[in-house]
Amino acid sequence: MELVFDGYKANRLWLDVRAFNIRAEALYQSMGFCHEGTLRQGTHVDEAYYDLKLYGLLREEYEQQQRLPAGH
Repeated sequence: MELVFDGYKANRLWLDVRAFNIRAEALYQSMGFCHEGTLRQGTHVDEAYYDLKLYGLLREEYEQQQRLPAGH
């Protein structure tokens, strides 16, 4: 996130996660990413299709996190 927002000066960072990857989803949410939508059956794994969840974080959200005291 530091590289994207501070280094590249991007305004938005997004990622996708397979709907069955609950641990990754919890991690992204704990880092401030917001669920922005779902691509139904957007990924294919081992002969099956799964939903792909999209998460995003805006520069202003990242900067607000940086201003918070540790532990928040």
